[in-house]
Amino acid sequence: MGETWTWSWTWTTRVASRGNGRRVGNVRSVAVALLALASACGPAFLNAGDEAKIVALMQSSAGPAIDSLKATASFAQRSEKGLLRGDAYLFFRRPSSLRIELLGGVDNPVGLFVSREGRGLLLDYWNGAAYESADARCLFSRLLGAGLALPDFTGILTGQPPLIAFEESELKASAKGYSILSLKGKGGVGEKIQLVSGQHGPVALRAVFTKGGKKVADLSFRQRGWKSDIAPLIPRIVEIGFPREKVQIVFTYKKMSANVKFPDELFDLAPPEGFSPVAVECGSEG
Repeated sequence: MGETWTWSWTWTTRVASRGNGRRVGNVRSVAVALLALASACGPAFLNAGDEAKIVALMQSSAGPAIDSLKATASFAQRSEKGLLRGDAYLFFRRPSSLRIELLGGVDNPVGLFVSREGRGLLLDYWNGAAYESADARCLFSRLLGAGLALPDFTGILTGQPPLIAFEESELKASAKGYSILSLKGKGGVGEKIQLVSGQHGPVALRAVFTKGGKKVADLSFRQRGWKSDIAPLIPRIVEIGFPREKVQIVFTYKKMSANVKFPDELFDLAPPEGFSPVAVECGSEG
């Protein structure tokens, strides 16, 4: 059974992708280039005692000042089922339209994920299966091969980690050149975010989510500033890990353009002919 958590993140952007891929190599996080990021974003340390202000800044952030985004990325996934590699094509339009296509080779579709106004459609071309849900988070998790329904997945794909609903917070400086914001919620849920200070607020390098003291999700954002003409802080590399499921996914952006006009049909939730979607509810997505 999957899980759905309660989060306090408020960013409403949606991203879509179209990707090529299955069969990927093992990908591990590497050291973050903190000095370069600090020089671009500002001082690397945030002040202890400013937890409430930092959280408020992260919650109120509107993300990149763009209405739509089109991007091409390489896509890599490692799981117990094997390796998956390809290209991902992402399209999003504010406030809530997202399309992700994964391709495993030339004209070899692997998966399609579409989200619009919170609802979602997922096509699994390899297995000839289709799923639909009133809560697109469930289907996004299924696309990634995890049982945890991550919210605000478009924020994750553009470098904005969600925040858990928390009761306690603490900020500490790390000897490695960044600050760590620790959040504690109900039921043993926790989150730790590695942060540096940016011009318009805190910038996340990594976010680790735990439950009962065990890691359940790990987000990493690297090479920010690669597309400074569009959105300076969108990372070039986004890594998403689910330790319990032994799944690791990496998106590495190649091209990106903003404020593109998309036809409404691009985000159509109607399945193509030959597919009969199975209804999925959050908490039952497996």
